[in-house]
Amino acid sequence: MFNSKMDHFEMFKIIEIRFGSGEYLAEKELRNKILRMPIGLSLNDNDVRNEDKQHHIGAFDGENNLIGCVIVKPANGKNIIRQMAVSENFQRMGIGKMLMDAAEKLCASSGSRKIELHARKTAVPFYQKLGYEITSEEYIEVGIPHFTMGKSLNIP
Repeated sequence: MFNSKMDHFEMFKIIEIRFGSGEYLAEKELRNKILRMPIGLSLNDNDVRNEDKQHHIGAFDGENNLIGCVIVKPANGKNIIRQMAVSENFQRMGIGKMLMDAAEKLCASSGSRKIELHARKTAVPFYQKLGYEITSEEYIEVGIPHFTMGKSLNIP
């Protein structure tokens, strides 16, 4: 086990995943395992439609295994964060925050001033800690409660 959270950050790398690569296939498997299977679903063609036009960010451990991912979808002057997933063995270690930091930097570098996401109700506190605010009433998506959340980026 690690002595401090700083040790975790030294062990992980965050990189953009190329669509169609082996890392992308691992990303789809992780998303299916973490996000879909627990609610009795699986990724389908609609879930991955147009992903070739989206940015895929992955977190990898020291042995180059994918342990987390998030997707940034450009959309009309804002970016939509989707399909954030972190492997069960690596949750609560700061990986999600590292992925979101990378996603926000990518969005800012493209000139986007707003980020939006659909958060599972259980994930709302995580996103609130990162400065996201609820912008909708509760609704059902993929059979479970969600909220739309957003954040404005400070771009000079």
